[in-house]
Amino acid sequence: MKIIHVFEKIPTILGPSIMLLGPSSLDEKVTAWRQEAIQHLQATGFDGTILIPEPRSRGSHVDYPLHLEWVLQACQQADVLLFWIPRHLVHMPALKTNVEVGMFIRSNKFMLGAPPDAQKMHYIRTLAAHYGHCCYETLPELLQAAQVRLQALWQQSSVRGIRQLRHDDVPQLAALYGQQEEGQVSAADLEQASRMLLQSEEKGDRLIGYFRQGELIGCLSMHFMMQALPGQPAERKAYLSSVIVGGDYQFQGIGTELVQHALQLAEQAGATGVQVQAVAGNHAVQRMLDKNGFLMEDLNFHFRFAKATWPANKPEVQLV
Repeated sequence: MKIIHVFEKIPTILGPSIMLLGPSSLDEKVTAWRQEAIQHLQATGFDGTILIPEPRSRGSHVDYPLHLEWVLQACQQADVLLFWIPRHLVHMPALKTNVEVGMFIRSNKFMLGAPPDAQKMHYIRTLAAHYGHCCYETLPELLQAAQVRLQALWQQSSVRGIRQLRHDDVPQLAALYGQQEEGQVSAADLEQASRMLLQSEEKGDRLIGYFRQGELIGCLSMHFMMQALPGQPAERKAYLSSVIVGGDYQFQGIGTELVQHALQLAEQAGATGVQVQAVAGNHAVQRMLDKNGFLMEDLNFHFRFAKATWPANKPEVQLV
């Protein structure tokens, strides 16, 4: 198990990784919960990387601009953003943690825990539930859930599976989207892929990849928006875009599996409908959407489809 503290170099490839977010206390009498977390992970045989936004020496001076830069990089690369908030208004008020929760609560990497007696946590628990996150009441339960999620995530990445893309998928994402010359991916392709991934994290969007034996061969992007018609309550809708399958793997049902997975995610996120814009004349995409229960809603420069009914044969996919 590798432990990386704030300001220390973060490797490009981390392997299974957990970022331990939450309040810190400079009071030596207050139990350092991160040390308890490390001991628990060691005892359970965790063989990954732990990222800690605290200096190795408690009480060290913190340069906030550099600290923020390190935290943002660590959160981008980590597989799990684990928030444990044992808030006490006197000893551990966790004011900065409130800001960080607001930054990352829409991320699919977000996980939350707080003891039942933690103070001023009702709003955060309510907000987490709104975005589909549960709140664990003990630190061991939260850590165990994080390890289960990591195990599923890394098992899926090594065999056939569908999952949210991570930072270490950027080279493959660039290869899928970009134009390759003699097997090389340009710096511009890498920059664009990295920007796509970062923006999806910041906005709470879904950038979903289809893997076969560890190779990224398909990708789908989905974002959510609130939509309100005059005189009607606002509804949350999902929008699919950028359904791409590698040339050697087209016409094998991969696009259909990606779309069905996206429908499950949208349904669980509380969306009332899913729409897709497809270029007019793209008959293959139209047939795929029709097969998955979409109906043509409007015709302009693009076809716009509105989901009418959920497919009856939705595949069982473990969400990670």
